[in-house]
Amino acid sequence: MRNIHYYADQMHIHGDSANTEKRIGLAFALNTLFVLVEIAGGFWTGSVAIISDAVHDLGDSMFLGTSFLIQKISSRKNDSRFTYGYRRFNLLASIFNGIVLIAGSSAVLYESFSRLFEHHAVYAPGMILLAIPGILINGYGAYRVNAGKTMLEKVISLHLLEDVLGWVVILISGIVLIFYDIPYIDPVLSIVLISFTLWNALRLMVKTVYLFLQGVPDSLDMNKIEKEILCMDGIHSVHAYHAWSLDGDNNVVTMHVVLNSKVSDDRIHTIRRDVKSILSDYRVNHATVEIEQENEFCENRNQ
Repeated sequence: MRNIHYYADQMHIHGDSANTEKRIGLAFALNTLFVLVEIAGGFWTGSVAIISDAVHDLGDSMFLGTSFLIQKISSRKNDSRFTYGYRRFNLLASIFNGIVLIAGSSAVLYESFSRLFEHHAVYAPGMILLAIPGILINGYGAYRVNAGKTMLEKVISLHLLEDVLGWVVILISGIVLIFYDIPYIDPVLSIVLISFTLWNALRLMVKTVYLFLQGVPDSLDMNKIEKEILCMDGIHSVHAYHAWSLDGDNNVVTMHVVLNSKVSDDRIHTIRRDVKSILSDYRVNHATVEIEQENEFCENRNQ
């Protein structure tokens, strides 16, 4: 049963890559279409916030287009140059796009602080009319991309969530301005929400860089895995084990498993298969298990 589960996981990996590509492509199409609506709506309402958001969303569209191309590259199969495949390009794109998100959020935050001391006459009903489709379109894109598990999809989801929050601010501001002349309501709400987005962007960037530096993924408790393997019959010890992630979802583990001297040759193949099956339960998609005898010399014994 474990063996069947292991190979089913491998089939799931290739299928999910195609789904990731579709999700990012859909987000790109929706975002690009709405940018055109935003530009026209910004001039119609006279809202600097909407025009600024249109420019921001134009940058997001470029980011999503780049992410779509990167995803196509990362879904390529392994070759002689990249023996693990191209999935690690996903992390590289996540770092680059995270920088873009942090820079964009910082710029919007700076603009919001500047607008605290300025007064801009805007057409409030138009803001409300534009905000509703803005929330729905970007919200749907964020919902679809959030179904993915790679770091790139998490960064994209955060991008789209930032856009949703921006349109929530515009909607609330439009409603308030219809009844009250409080010009600073828009920048105050923007500062609160963009600060939330910026904090999450920084947290996600730290996690992405950690994985890029081949830190152990949060989903892998190596001490727990080692104890589970040591509970198997015929295993004396485990050493030289290393774990990292290709893209935040597809994990890699290598290890040396030392057998008791009394283990038969027929049992060795079964042990290797069962160890890989245990690792697959922790979403390890690439496992290298080297089998050693108890009295066998290994130069990596202390690693």
